[in-house]
Amino acid sequence: MNRKIQSIIIIIAFILNSILYSYLSVMKYFSFNANVFDLGLSSEAIYNVFHGGLIATVANPKPILMNKLIYLLIAPFYYLYPHQYVLLIFQSTWLSFGIIPLYLIASNFLSKNNSILFSLSYLFYYPLYGAYFFDFHFMALFPTFFLISIYFLFKNKYKTSILFIFLSAITDLLAPVIIGLFSLAYLLMHYKKLNKIKKEYFITVFSISLIIFIIANLYYGSNVTTRYTYTNITPVLSIYKDSLPAKILFIFRITFPLLFLSFFGFEWFLLVIPFYLLFSISGNSFYGDTLLYQYPSLYASGIFLSALFGIKNLKNMKYIKKLNLKKVNIKKVLSIILILNIVLAIFFTPAGSLVVNQDSDTGIREMISGNNIYYNEPNCINYNINDKYLNDMIKLIPLHSSILIQNNMPQLTQKYNWQLPADANNPEYIITDPYSPAFNVPQISNKTMVNIFNSYYKSGNYGIYAEINSMILLKKNYNNSPVEFIPVKYSMHSNSYELGLDSFMAPGNYSINVSFNNNYTGNLTLSFTNGTEYKYYMDSKSDYNMNITVNEYVHGFIVFINKDNNIGSVNVQQVKP
Repeated sequence: MNRKIQSIIIIIAFILNSILYSYLSVMKYFSFNANVFDLGLSSEAIYNVFHGGLIATVANPKPILMNKLIYLLIAPFYYLYPHQYVLLIFQSTWLSFGIIPLYLIASNFLSKNNSILFSLSYLFYYPLYGAYFFDFHFMALFPTFFLISIYFLFKNKYKTSILFIFLSAITDLLAPVIIGLFSLAYLLMHYKKLNKIKKEYFITVFSISLIIFIIANLYYGSNVTTRYTYTNITPVLSIYKDSLPAKILFIFRITFPLLFLSFFGFEWFLLVIPFYLLFSISGNSFYGDTLLYQYPSLYASGIFLSALFGIKNLKNMKYIKKLNLKKVNIKKVLSIILILNIVLAIFFTPAGSLVVNQDSDTGIREMISGNNIYYNEPNCINYNINDKYLNDMIKLIPLHSSILIQNNMPQLTQKYNWQLPADANNPEYIITDPYSPAFNVPQISNKTMVNIFNSYYKSGNYGIYAEINSMILLKKNYNNSPVEFIPVKYSMHSNSYELGLDSFMAPGNYSINVSFNNNYTGNLTLSFTNGTEYKYYMDSKSDYNMNITVNEYVHGFIVFINKDNNIGSVNVQQVKP
């Protein structure tokens, strides 16, 4: 296979992966399945640089994200087209682009065909797809920047390499630690073999990393490390001791896709050690997840570089004899690694969930990935009529208004003064999406959107400005009819003496019709989950109509009659106020 065909294969793989994950992440965003934490916060920080952020920074320097300074370099480009989905496309493309510098690095040590096999495995390395899946994060930019810097290092283009080292180091607080400790260790281990230029290179890299880390710590204060690790330094040893098996299994899980070759590239495996130590002492269990989250972006490049140099060492006969190993067929090993990563990608990546049902064997899932949670991409990218309705309601909200939102609404973090339930403070508007888990799941505190909404609505200070299919936009001091109203309808059938609605009902007026299989004489009870009950007596009725008012969001109701009769159907029709 000639060089041109090899390059075409790598470029096609990069383009296809970029397109695929750009599509998945953008559809997830438009389907209101992205998050204020983290897409909303990241995009708002970038947006604010040229929309009051710099002015605010002069007056109060604390708004600067000193541990993620890369956002200042992204801001000028984002200013030209400030739409959040652009960040998702950029992230997917930049993460995928990592295959190119990795391929160029591998070509220095492996045959061209083996370089392709090795590099393609990077695009199927399943832990990295948490970064693709979970919104936008600055740390997700780290692996590609770092791989580019290493490529230029091996090309002896030290100044260009240092530029990309700097860009790598300003993506996350841990990034300069990873780079600094590696450069220091490499310098000490190879000091006698390195020429003057390379010694100066590694000293410069270490100095840059140290300066960036110190500045961030001075800026945020001495407790920044404690907040980053989610722990205090005193219980570190007890944390490590109590969960030692989990720490060992974590190393197994992140090196298994490369058949543990990373251990044979020991000096490059040092790139993984800072994150491993962070995970070991941290009270944040998410650090140890190989699914769903962005954190693997901090160790993925280290895993692959150490595996590459592990392969290089295994090609060295002196090294093999020293370890008493047999000669290794590198091509067969890399073929197995690629096949293994493709299989793992099918079962442990967002795109894989489009192909197979990943909720199959949670025991195997937990053993391999350490997590019994699975990607559910078909539902995440399903843009439905309620998403359209929610977008329609958002258009009714004036820019720069104060508004209470849910965690699944990052669309409202730019150009609005937004609040979450945890910090709700008499906003001008309140918008709900009862079809999202964010409606009923607390964020940060134990406050949920449904409880906060009910409290504000029942205060009498807010009126329904728009209501579409149980989604509501409240406006402060509003007393007129909704400017937009689409009623919700439910129809349920049964052959039992009871029948329930397992769905949120929004505040409003409802007409409820209950029909019976036979003429019914006896009691009928309509019981809501908030404890409200309506009781009626039937005298040989084939059906019965009720008009009721719901004063808050309630999670459905149950209709039941005497056990010697059956309900045929229940039909619910909301009535415009």
